[in-house]
Amino acid sequence: MSDSVETLRLRLLGADFTIRCHAAEWGEFLFQLWEPFATQGNEKANAIEIEADPTGWTISFFDEWGVLDSDPWSLANELRNAMFTKALEASADTIAIHAAALARGETGLLLCGPSGTGKSSLTLALLDQGWTYLSDDFAPISVESDRILPVPKPLHVKNPVLWEGLLKRWEQPSWVPAPTLSCLIPATVWRVTEEPVEAKLIAFPRYDPLTVPSAKPMTAAEATARCSANLHGLSSLDRRALGIVSRVGAKARSAALVYASSAEAVEMIEHLFAKGASIE
Repeated sequence: MSDSVETLRLRLLGADFTIRCHAAEWGEFLFQLWEPFATQGNEKANAIEIEADPTGWTISFFDEWGVLDSDPWSLANELRNAMFTKALEASADTIAIHAAALARGETGLLLCGPSGTGKSSLTLALLDQGWTYLSDDFAPISVESDRILPVPKPLHVKNPVLWEGLLKRWEQPSWVPAPTLSCLIPATVWRVTEEPVEAKLIAFPRYDPLTVPSAKPMTAAEATARCSANLHGLSSLDRRALGIVSRVGAKARSAALVYASSAEAVEMIEHLFAKGASIE
């Protein structure tokens, strides 16, 4: 491993970041994960420092706080979360809903809900069926147009069953160990877009292997309430954010999905997306 410093400059939702990798091996790793956001940067960028430590690595964020860990996957995800939160806080033009976002053609899908509802596994299943990737974990919504903005962050995958197949599609640098808790996969592994899309369907998935699969239609009011409860950070206290969520909910069809396998959920979503019908 080299002692030289590598600098990576990124732009995310209009916010600039400069990542100085004193542990230079991190430069290649992060560039692969964040390639869609690479830029020339500017002097007012948010500064991030990565340094080697006897027990792992330290990431220092914006001269405010830092994280020490021996697991590069965990640190890379801390970096991902910190940059997105910082970029969203600095943007007056964007809100975010706790949802994965994908597209079929020029229209979009939101998979909305808190962690543990199966969004990541379902996102990967849809991507394998040719859907276009927009964003993971939090879906950015334009304040001006109410459209989903494409922010192809690396996907955070927590299901160990999925790691082996995914890491065959993208080989991480040799110094990065096999994941033990979770991993990140570059968005460039899948189809991505640079164009905002309008949400056509909002799905609220719930994995339950003991229940008969179903897709229950929801009213716009029900969908708006559920989306509002999943707004990022303190946005739920912002009247403007609630208005945007209300408009998104009014324009899209919505359904609560219960499924026992990703294949069942994909079939229901494809049907709802194409026909607007419910599957009981």
